[in-house]
Amino acid sequence: MFKNLFSFKGRIGCKEYGISVVIFVLVGTILRMLIIKVMDPQTISEIQNAKIMSWLLVNIPLLWFIWAQGAKRCHDYGESGWLQLIPLYPIYMLFKKGDKEANQYGEVDKIPSKMEDNS
Repeated sequence: MFKNLFSFKGRIGCKEYGISVVIFVLVGTILRMLIIKVMDPQTISEIQNAKIMSWLLVNIPLLWFIWAQGAKRCHDYGESGWLQLIPLYPIYMLFKKGDKEANQYGEVDKIPSKMEDNS
């Protein structure tokens, strides 16, 4: 779980993608609040600089992370990662079941549960 966080290659399941979304929201919110607080802007121009710095320092790596995780989630059910750019599609990605067999994007990266072993 959580291998190659910033890579667009491979596949991940619903659970890992869901955790990635939660991490994206929490870390993004906390870092943005900290950056604005540390900057302690005094004038309007400093407020603008704080907003720009916040966007650059926080959003670029966070967006790369969530887009990479989203692309791998799309790959899990054999689709292109570009689909995640469709509005509300990431919600669908949380619940769509992945391919049980290998597909063009790679092998299944799941450890079989004890119940699957008995069948």
